[in-house]
Amino acid sequence: MLSKEDVKKTKQFLEDFEKEFEKYPAVKTIKNKPEIWVDDDGIVHTKVVGDIDEMIKYAEIMMNYSEKYIEKNKNKIVIPIELRILTEIPPILKMPSIKYRKKGAEFLKKTQETIKFNKMAICGGGIIVKTVLAFILRALGMKNIKHFNTEEEALKWLKKD
Repeated sequence: MLSKEDVKKTKQFLEDFEKEFEKYPAVKTIKNKPEIWVDDDGIVHTKVVGDIDEMIKYAEIMMNYSEKYIEKNKNKIVIPIELRILTEIPPILKMPSIKYRKKGAEFLKKTQETIKFNKMAICGGGIIVKTVLAFILRALGMKNIKHFNTEEEALKWLKKD
């Protein structure tokens, strides 16, 4: 578990990042932005809204910006090594194209390299997300990302040391 000081640092990082991110021109093209917050345990929550195309577009913009932001501020950023992320995805009713599945895999890989999180739980999305994610995670050999059917299951795993 994160100390109160690390939770405070995580919240401050997210607050600083969001202020700068909102100024990024490409962000203005996104209709439905995800809700992002840090809970008292230091878990970064992301609740995705909108369709798969919007999600992928937002993820691409976020990663492009994140890389630039982290590079520019690398001497000032302090991200706790035990960073844990919970991403909630609405049900997806159509299989994403191979292009989007590939972009999803690239996004997960870049996220791990850029943010260096300890664990990421993804919940919801239905059977399509679960199936695609299982394939991507196996292909990338990522064992610190798991899919859960419910937020409760995901939080339980994230809080487990």
